Amino acid sequence: MDQERRRFFTTAGQLLLVLPAGCALSFTMGGCSSDDECTGETAARSGNDFLYTSSCNNGHTHTVTITSTELTGPPSSGIIRSSSNTSGHAHTISLTQAELNNINAGQTLIKTSSVVGGHSHDFKFMKV
Repeated sequence: MDQERRRFFTTAGQLLLVLPAGCALSFTMGGCSSDDECTGETAARSGNDFLYTSSCNNGHTHTVTITSTELTGPPSSGIIRSSSNTSGHAHTISLTQAELNNINAGQTLIKTSSVVGGHSHDFKFMKV
């Protein structure tokens, strides 16, 4: 019985050492994140600008701003935006003229940003 007990505690002790290391390795690849600690995908208006916050990924969000002029009279080439710099990086998001027109008409559009550092973010664009 003592040998079984010793084997149990030895195995349990090894697991306690290995599990945190596994989570740390997994976190660098997007696992064990703290996404529950932040919220995202919000839209707000600030004067003539629309401020969009991305989905939470790897424990952080980003923001992108679109002016009201870009929604009411979008350029034929669309727009390309660099998101806010958070956690030492930024993402790129592009919207076509048709997408900007649709947002201005009241539709909701979800777009995924560029991949940076092994992850991307979704932005929910709508007129607010």
